[in-house]
Amino acid sequence: MNLLLGCREFSKRVSSAGQFKTAGLILIAIILLLNASPVKAATCVPQSAVLCAAIDDWANIYINGQYINSYTYCDVSWACDPQCYSLTPAQVALLTPGSNDIAVYTQNTNCCELWASWSLSITCADGNQALISSNSQPVSMYYDSTCAGTGPPTPNPSPTPVGGHNWYELSYTPVPTWSVPVVMSGKKYGKRLDDPVTGNVLPALSYQSTMDTACGALWFRQPFTLTEVPTPMPPNLTITKSANPSANIGQTPPTTVTFTLHICNTGGGTQGNPVVINDTWTNPSDSWSYYSPGSYTDPLFGEIDYSGTNPNATITFANGFNANTCYDYVYTLIMYSGVPTFCINWSNAATLNYLSVPVATASVGLTDYCPPPPSFTLTKSASTTTVNGPNQNITFTMHLCNTGGVAWAGTMTLFDDMSSAPGGNGAWQYTGPYYVGAPATGINNYSTSGSSNVQRTYAITFQQPGFTGCIDIPYYVNSTNNNYGCGPWYNAAYASYYTSPTIVSTVNMNNYCSPTFTPTMTYTYSPTKTFTSTRTVTNTLSPTFTNTNTVTLTQTVTFTPTVTQTLPPMIIGLTKTEDKTVVMLGDNVQYCLNYQNNGSSSSTFNLWDTIPYPMSFVSCTGGCTQSGSLLIWTVNNLAAGNSGSVCFTAKVISLPFLMEFRDYMAWIFDRKKYMSYCGAIPQRE
Repeated sequence: MNLLLGCREFSKRVSSAGQFKTAGLILIAIILLLNASPVKAATCVPQSAVLCAAIDDWANIYINGQYINSYTYCDVSWACDPQCYSLTPAQVALLTPGSNDIAVYTQNTNCCELWASWSLSITCADGNQALISSNSQPVSMYYDSTCAGTGPPTPNPSPTPVGGHNWYELSYTPVPTWSVPVVMSGKKYGKRLDDPVTGNVLPALSYQSTMDTACGALWFRQPFTLTEVPTPMPPNLTITKSANPSANIGQTPPTTVTFTLHICNTGGGTQGNPVVINDTWTNPSDSWSYYSPGSYTDPLFGEIDYSGTNPNATITFANGFNANTCYDYVYTLIMYSGVPTFCINWSNAATLNYLSVPVATASVGLTDYCPPPPSFTLTKSASTTTVNGPNQNITFTMHLCNTGGVAWAGTMTLFDDMSSAPGGNGAWQYTGPYYVGAPATGINNYSTSGSSNVQRTYAITFQQPGFTGCIDIPYYVNSTNNNYGCGPWYNAAYASYYTSPTIVSTVNMNNYCSPTFTPTMTYTYSPTKTFTSTRTVTNTLSPTFTNTNTVTLTQTVTFTPTVTQTLPPMIIGLTKTEDKTVVMLGDNVQYCLNYQNNGSSSSTFNLWDTIPYPMSFVSCTGGCTQSGSLLIWTVNNLAAGNSGSVCFTAKVISLPFLMEFRDYMAWIFDRKKYMSYCGAIPQRE
């Protein structure tokens, strides 16, 4: 109806007589074309033929009732598949333009799997081709599970002849015991054959979809005619590439990237010619390696091989690429260096080659994790900033904070330096900590290294989910001798992390200086006055009297020297008392150390005393530290002129022998002698 309406409209538009005549001829031609019969395909007169087969494990093949060839056992496809055989002229003469028949007998001889596929490529007299394969229909099959033995073929009993005709003859008619085969989906070990018509891999036909037996035999029959086919369409191959993840790579370990090569063929199959993909990734900084899946056999495409050395890989579709299909080859890279380089851009490119010619390329861009930059601060402090004497412990604390983006990986180097201390390396001993595991969220551990006691290096290792906030890192030192010198020094820490600026924090220190007395001479000016009166009498002849008074002033200056004492910053007065002078076995005695700062400024110092031999420690005041028989107190920031006391209580646990008792009691009672023995510095009363 639509065609007639179109023709009528066409006729209306042609106005002149000549044009109308031409339009009528065109309309008649269209009608004749619509009613024409389709052109029949030409019949092939065979000139030559090639028979190919992929079998498991051994087979005989017959055409039109005549034996053609045997195919021996083959284990893996890259060693012997496909096995092709060119028919002799006498065998080619068996082929007729009409009905033909191909028959295959295959037997399992070496464990597991039982299947076959075959193809027949015939060149016709006119130069065209007639192509058939086991993928054509119909195909029928007969199965016998009898174990005829392993090793060299031992034929199973053939199917029962029908009408006097054997199973492989052209005139044989399959009985109901013959069935339609199924596609074998078991191992197949890559033994594949390509369909000469489509170029696709032929399916493996079997009695059941999976077989795993050392026994059994199969008989196949397939009728065919020699019909010419057009020249196969050439392949049209394309490739695209994707990555997961493609950004923030390494943010969540383990650090892996999965690539997908999406290969499509919208044309004909490659007729068994391999398709080769050269794949390269271009990360120059991190140690990436090919991880999976390697070489394997695909149920439809057959053998897919992997080879290469990182970062270059080769993926080969050894049996070619099917027509009108797409395939995703998925593989994984893994980074063995553990930590990606921050914010690096890299790529992965793939080139698809067919018949050794590049025909398609694809690439994908990638970016490693790029976190916001961290912002570190470092503050150094000390438990005391004054060294008062030997065996003094000082704790330096490095207060490290990150107020910016998380420090999620890598190592921060923190260098601690107290080499400016008087006495140098020999005056101090580093006492730890040497290694601390999992000290804070986002920090895996920190450890110290270095042979010097006054210069140490910390390695702070960060981990997921990353470090933010603050952490205190201690640094313990102990003074080891009396070579302290006198004067200020400092303890400095230097922190560096990737490209972040180096941070410096310093604590100013001061060593204890021995007190000195400086006499100062002053003079007092004291003037005195002395008055002297002298009378002089003069006698003359005349009655004249002269009285003369003479006053003489004498000044005396007296100088009185005065010595003024300038007090040093720290002078500690110390006395010791006990609450008992006579003791019995089991009695408790309390000893007190009374101290006063007679210096000019506040001071921090240590007091120590020992527990007498025949006594045991009971308790103390003032927060003492006990180490064996030694008791130590630390007095912090005692202001000038202030005083205090600390006490300890000890229990008499034994009495000395009588010969020693006199000396023992003197030791107990002579407080000044005892304090001198204990190392105290008493101030004389």
